[in-house]
Amino acid sequence: MLVEIDRFVNWVRRRSPEARTWRDYGYDLRFFAQVCGDRPIREITFHDVDIFISQQSERGFKPTTINRRLAALVGLYAFLAPEDDDGGYGQRK
Repeated sequence: MLVEIDRFVNWVRRRSPEARTWRDYGYDLRFFAQVCGDRPIREITFHDVDIFISQQSERGFKPTTINRRLAALVGLYAFLAPEDDDGGYGQRK
């Protein structure tokens, strides 16, 4: 998963290098990877995301922070969504 995170963060940075978004996304997604482990992105399930949310809440993070981290995760999956019909992740043209 860490390779995909790096690709996504670099892509966000190239699109808007002056913004902090790419740094925040990198931090948030690496935090998610710490919770889930460096498993293949296809193996991540909604149960993993639920655990991530629960841990964030238990640690006292505010809903806005948790939602920002979930937005980074959604962005990662949108980036990896295939643009063709092969069904594989990360097949950007």
